[in-house]
Formats: sequence, C-alpha cells, structure tokens
Amino acid sequence: MGRAAHLRGRQMPSLWWSAAELVFGVALLAGAALVGYLLAKHPEQNRLDAAGFWHLAADPTSRLANDLVKLGSLDGLLVGVVLAFLAAIWRDWVRALACAAAPIVAVLVTERVAKPMVGRAIGSGGSTYPSGTITAVAAVVAALYVVSPRLLRPLVGLLGLAALVGSGWAVLVLRWHYPTDVIGGVLLGCGGVFVIDAAAHLVAFGLGWRNRQPVVLVRSPLEETVHAR
Repeated sequence: MGRAAHLRGRQMPSLWWSAAELVFGVALLAGAALVGYLLAKHPEQNRLDAAGFWHLAADPTSRLANDLVKLGSLDGLLVGVVLAFLAAIWRDWVRALACAAAPIVAVLVTERVAKPMVGRAIGSGGSTYPSGTITAVAAVVAALYVVSPRLLRPLVGLLGLAALVGSGWAVLVLRWHYPTDVIGGVLLGCGGVFVIDAAAHLVAFGLGWRNRQPVVLVRSPLEETVHAR
C-alpha cells in the first residue's frame, strides 16, 4: 500500500460513488435555493405552511419541544461534529475532515448567506428561511450517516430520521419556523454535507490518493520446488 493511501485511510469510496454523491448533494442544494428564491418573492405563509400550522397547534411552553430543539443548538452541533470526526479518522481521514467541517459550513451559509438573501420572517422575529436549527440537525445526521460503516447505516438512518422529525415538530410547535423553513433546512444541511464530502474525495482522487493493494505473487508448484532447492 502506498504511503499516501496509508495516511489517508483504507476505505476511500470509489470515484463513481463520489461523483454520484456530488450530483445528489448538488440537487438537494438546488432544491433549497429554488424554494428560497420562491419565498423571497412571496415570503408570506403559503398553503403548505398553513396546513402544517393547522395540524400542529402552537405551544411555546412545551417542555418536549424546548428539549428537542437543543439537538440543533451549538452544543449539539459540536458534539455531532466530534463524533463524525472520530468515527471516520482511522478509516478515511479525508472523510473525517470533510464531515467535521461540512455541518459548520452549512450552518454558517444558512445564517450568513441564505437567511439575509431570502429575508423571510414570522411576525416581527428574525429571518426564518432556512431553519438554522434544522440545518444543524440535518447536517449532523447526514455526516454521521456517511461516516458510519455500511452495516450500521440503516440504524443510523432511522435514528437520524427520528431526530429530524422530532426537531422539525419542535420548531413548528414553538412557532419558530414555517414548514417550508424546515424543508429548506433539511435540503441545505444534507446537501452541504454530501457536496463537501464528495468534493473532498474527488480532489483526493485527482491527487492520486487511491487505495493501493499489496501485490501478491503466486508461484506455480514447479517454481516453488525450484525456489526451495
């Protein structure tokens, strides 16, 4: 195995897998951008938002909702980033670095770029699209899913889905966000992780950091006999 491959890790995804991940991530980000563009022109509550609020009564004092939104807090984000890094560092340090940085980048893009550009708000509150809380949860879930071994991914996916549903329900019940804000957060959080992870690996491929398996020479019985003599 080459030195670069040894330093990088032994489980680098294939070129085609990284390309597919990049396309999927770009599609998610494009969806978030499209929804944001439409909401920038029509920031008022739409039918989807009205339906969501009608089915979920407001309860700003809900203890469960206030606990669940902590999943998308700064502490929750940092814990998720550390877990993703530690889960991948011994198998693929390119992925470890990408999945540690991606959730932070996704949240910064949400707060510093997307929200000011869309300029949507509930009442007299601050900008709401996309939801920063949901972006953080979605990005951490996507990062943990990507770094997980294949056998554990179904379990991680189910737990991540539960976290997304719970935190999404919470921000709606607390009336922090509209349902479309939640959708935007999921698209941006997941899309950001997939794009950054795929781009990092494509760069690694471009630099020649591929797995190099040791060459095993198989000798014929006659060669073994001659060699033994």
